[in-house]
Amino acid sequence: MPFRKIFSEKLKGEITSDPDFKYSLLVDDIISRAHDIDISVFGDSEDVKILAHKIATCLGYLTRERRIVIGKKILKFADKARDGTIKKFVHLQKPIKQIYIYIFTSMNRKDRGQYFEALCAAAQVKYGYNKVLGIITEPIGSGRSYDFVFLEERRFPPSVQVPDEILEKLPDLE
Repeated sequence: MPFRKIFSEKLKGEITSDPDFKYSLLVDDIISRAHDIDISVFGDSEDVKILAHKIATCLGYLTRERRIVIGKKILKFADKARDGTIKKFVHLQKPIKQIYIYIFTSMNRKDRGQYFEALCAAAQVKYGYNKVLGIITEPIGSGRSYDFVFLEERRFPPSVQVPDEILEKLPDLE
């Protein structure tokens, strides 16, 4: 099918009539909330703007089809995390050599920060990519808050050995 015809069909709304389209909106929600990062945590509104832009750019790279797949996983894992356990999955974007880590936990926001940063740094070691976008949120329930970690450079030098018990907390790539 010629590009022009495919493009015109998508403009006519065929994408939004897809029954799975709604799942992609979960990723769109994360993108929109990236701009609501708490400035008091960073102390500099310019740093917040830069971080929000990087998060939105990374997630904006996902095609609608990938957003649907990830949205389905988000819903599945957020639902499973209601049992009080930590649930997580990893998505690898090979073309841009970047890892996305999604974590769902009932930990309070204050406690989950250090845990989350350490896990994202360990992901650099386990998966072999420097760029890591981590997104952590609550299980399905009342309200939604997102915390983000975006790493572009290795936190650990290659000579540092990350303990296996930390690496095992990360899921394997599918």
